[in-house]
Amino acid sequence: MPRYFFHLINDINATDEEGQELSGPEAARAQARGYALAMAAQSVIEYSRVDLSHRIDVADQSGEILFSTKFGDVLEIVT
Repeated sequence: MPRYFFHLINDINATDEEGQELSGPEAARAQARGYALAMAAQSVIEYSRVDLSHRIDVADQSGEILFSTKFGDVLEIVT
C-alpha cells in the first residue's frame, strides 16, 4: 500500500515524518479531511477561533504534494 504524509500548515508548520499507509488517494483525501476537521474543532475549543486558511498538505512517498485540504474546506459556516 502507498504511504501518504499529512503536513500541517498553520501558525507553526508540522511535517509528518512517519506517514500512513492507505489504500489510495481517495482514502488519503478522507483522512486529511478528518484531520482538518478535528484540528479546526480543537482550535475553536482552545482559542474560540479558527483560521480557515490553515491546511493539511498531503504528500506521497516521493515528497510530492498531491493536494491540500484547508480547514475552511471541511466546515460549513452558518450565520
